[in-house]
Amino acid sequence: MLGQEYSQKAKQFVDHIRFEHQGGEYVGNGILNWDPNKGFHLDAFLKRSGPALPETQYFGKAGAIAPSDLRSLRMRWKRGDEAYAISPKVEVGDGLALSGGKQLEIDFPSLLAVRNSTRLRTDGRHSGTCLINIGKGIVLPDLVESESRISGDVFQRGFTRSAITHEDAGFDLRAWVRPDGLLHAEYDFKGAYDAKRAAWRFSKALELALSIVSGVAVRLVERSCCRGDRWFVERFRLREPIRFELLSPIRYRGTVPKKFLLQVAGKIVVDKEFEFITARIVEQLTDAAQQRTWEARELLCANTLDAALRTLAGKPYKRQHRDTYIEQCMSAFREAHLPDGWEEACNRVLRSYHDLRHRNAHPDWLTTSGGQLSKEGVGKRIDDLIRVCTFCGSIVLALAGLKPLASQFPNPIDTWGPLITITPARSVP
Repeated sequence: MLGQEYSQKAKQFVDHIRFEHQGGEYVGNGILNWDPNKGFHLDAFLKRSGPALPETQYFGKAGAIAPSDLRSLRMRWKRGDEAYAISPKVEVGDGLALSGGKQLEIDFPSLLAVRNSTRLRTDGRHSGTCLINIGKGIVLPDLVESESRISGDVFQRGFTRSAITHEDAGFDLRAWVRPDGLLHAEYDFKGAYDAKRAAWRFSKALELALSIVSGVAVRLVERSCCRGDRWFVERFRLREPIRFELLSPIRYRGTVPKKFLLQVAGKIVVDKEFEFITARIVEQLTDAAQQRTWEARELLCANTLDAALRTLAGKPYKRQHRDTYIEQCMSAFREAHLPDGWEEACNRVLRSYHDLRHRNAHPDWLTTSGGQLSKEGVGKRIDDLIRVCTFCGSIVLALAGLKPLASQFPNPIDTWGPLITITPARSVP
């Protein structure tokens, strides 16, 4: 099933399904359906072995889902080239209780399959591929040339910036945008990395790095890599990219900065703590970009900065302990990771952070001078929000070994010029 094209719906008979629940083992078979917009759906027919279930069963019970209720299902099918597949951990209790433990209908947002590979590499390299939904509007750094022919004659040739290429002692990368808007990437890791590990992790690294540098939360939808005679494939339900707009952590004009992209991705591959910080920043900014109100966006973005600096400093907040205040965390980060000349910029970021937190702690709906809904008040809120989000991007760049410039902070929004200016046409004598 996972050997087919991502965008094609598919149905597969599963010969063997197995998982454990409530002290018993469930074994059976079923039908697995794939729809890129919905994910995976399994209709399973099961037999249970082990201790008898309680006579009284409960379902639809309110409360938190216990870890013991979450199970990964292992599946195997004989037809095709897949050896076996593993689902993410899902809650199976209610579905089993409703059917008396004989039938289960369940959805998976993703599935990991391991299938036999026809090629066995012996050169010490490890390769992988991935698909990422980048949507529209992202201009990639490298050119793609295309041409149209009629009867062998070229009648049209065009160029688009829709690719990423790279080659060095560590790895080779070739990525291009398909007609359906998905970025297809192929990569090959060599001795400069832990190649086996990097070939699997790079897909997530590329997703996070693209999200940071492009201002769009892109979505990984499939990844694969070859290890020995096995091919690992993980497929995810299709999700739409989310544009950060004013909340973009890195602000640039034109094409995606290739140096930033590759260095951030390379750092994520080898540094799990950096991956964690970057992933949390992307997740929080994605949540903030989807909020309906400015107040919610402001609070989420301020908390993102707070959490990032505290995590890096290893200082959870403690009341009346000055060494855990955000000022001390900012100072520690600036001294460890930022070049000279950042002190005033960091102080401006802290003032913006406190203003965002203060306005959410003591809100008003006043439109008069000084009120939060006045013209100058709204402009100040937007400037503070942009400054805090931009500094979150500077955190990522600095941790990746780049040297962000303090001058990269945008000017106040009321100084921005219009996108388009229309003037009256001059009369020609």
